[in-house]
Amino acid sequence: WPYIDHQLGIATFFVCLKIACDHRGIQLHWDGHFNRRRFRIRLPKDKYKKDNPAFLPDAYFTLEVPGRGMAHHFLELDRGNVSLSRMEQRYRLYHLWWLKRKEALLKLEAEGKKQNTFKDFFVLTITQDPNYEYSLRKAALPIGRDKNHPRTWKALLFSHLQAFDLNHPERVLSPMFRYADEDTPVALV
Repeated sequence: WPYIDHQLGIATFFVCLKIACDHRGIQLHWDGHFNRRRFRIRLPKDKYKKDNPAFLPDAYFTLEVPGRGMAHHFLELDRGNVSLSRMEQRYRLYHLWWLKRKEALLKLEAEGKKQNTFKDFFVLTITQDPNYEYSLRKAALPIGRDKNHPRTWKALLFSHLQAFDLNHPERVLSPMFRYADEDTPVALV
């Protein structure tokens, strides 16, 4: 019971996404809430580190657009019960996990070994309101930035539950997401 609002938010997102995808001829691949367990976000073990933080995303799904390919997504539905610093840590882990996976997959590719997985993905964060969305975007600003990369990692997308609903499910595929460092809304496809 303590998580019912959270689960209803996730269910609302997926019902809207399914309706919008069907309407636009896009394939939604999501095999339910428990498939997320395949994607525990954790860095490879480091014998020098005792603390190896890990977490489960709220969902993993793909969108397949005919003629354009498939895009992989993780969902974080944040109703404000996780601290901003904890969410920033999650975004850092997603980014580091992406870097490590990309490095490993490129190495396999160079060795001529077949890979049956994905390198790139998006992390969608949906919040309870626009004000909290702004706070999370601000917390995510440093992710991926360094002297060689002055911009925030572009895999992080943010929106809020008021941007779509069951009466207007098509909005979930409209430009309703924002990058951490840009105010112009973008669409998932």
